[in-house]
Amino acid sequence: MTDTISWRLVTSPDINKQSLTIFYKDKVYTVNNSHIYFKDILHKVEDNDPDFLYLLNLEETLNNSFLKITNNVTITDGKVSYKGQAIDNSLTREILTLVSERSKSLRGMVNFMESLMCSASDIARESLFDWVQTIREVDCSAIQINDDGSFMAYKVCNYNKDAGLIFSKNRGPGIINGVEVNGHLDNSIGNIIELPRFKVLEDRDQACGIGLHCGTYHYAHDTFGNPGNAIIKVKVYPQDVISVPKDHSAEKIRTCKYEVVEFIEEI
Repeated sequence: MTDTISWRLVTSPDINKQSLTIFYKDKVYTVNNSHIYFKDILHKVEDNDPDFLYLLNLEETLNNSFLKITNNVTITDGKVSYKGQAIDNSLTREILTLVSERSKSLRGMVNFMESLMCSASDIARESLFDWVQTIREVDCSAIQINDDGSFMAYKVCNYNKDAGLIFSKNRGPGIINGVEVNGHLDNSIGNIIELPRFKVLEDRDQACGIGLHCGTYHYAHDTFGNPGNAIIKVKVYPQDVISVPKDHSAEKIRTCKYEVVEFIEEI
C-alpha cells in the first residue's frame, strides 16, 4: 500500500509566488513555483502519487548531468544534443517533455529525431516536426509516430474493386520493391514505393510538384478523394521526407519513399 502524501500549498499573491511543502515517509520536501515541473508535482501529490519525487529531482538531474538516450542523442545541462551538438527546436523540447513525463512515447520520438537528422533535406529537418505538431493541435491522433521513429500518413489511390487493385492516380516512372517501373504504381499492401530522391521537389512554396504525396486523413479524403477511390495508410520515415508544402492547410508532405501498410476504405 502506498504511503499517504500530505502537503500544504502557500500562495503569496503580492509576489506571485507559490510554495509547496510535502510530507512523505517521514521526510519533508519543499518546492516553489520557480521549479519547471511545479504544476506537475502539485498534480502528483494531489493524486497521492509518489512519482512526484522523480519530478522533484528531474530539473536538477537534467541541468547537472549527462543522460545518454541513444549513441547519438543525449541530454547535457538540460539541452538535447545530437552527436554532441546542442539543438533547441520544437522536437527537442518535446523530447525533454517526454523525459519529464517518463512517457512511453519517448523511444519513438527519439528515433524520429535520429531518422530526421539523417535527411539530406535541410527544409524537411527544419519543418517536419512543426508540421506534425500543427496537425496534432487540431487532432491529437491525426499523426501516429511509431516506436521505430516512422509515422503513419494517408494517401488516396485509384481502386479497381473487382480486380482488387490499388494504384497511383498519376502515371510515371517509379520504383516498387526495388524494381523500376513506368505507369500507374501498384500500391498493394506491403509494397514499398519509391522515387529517386533528386527528382522530388523540395520547394515548400510550390503547391504541386513531383514527389510521393501523403498526409492527414482529411487531406486524403476531402481534397483528392473521388467516388471509387481508395484511402490507404502508409508508413514514412522522416529521413525520406523532402518537403512540407504550404498549400492544403499544410496537411500533406512530399516524400521519396513509403510503405503501404493498410487499406482504410473505399470512398
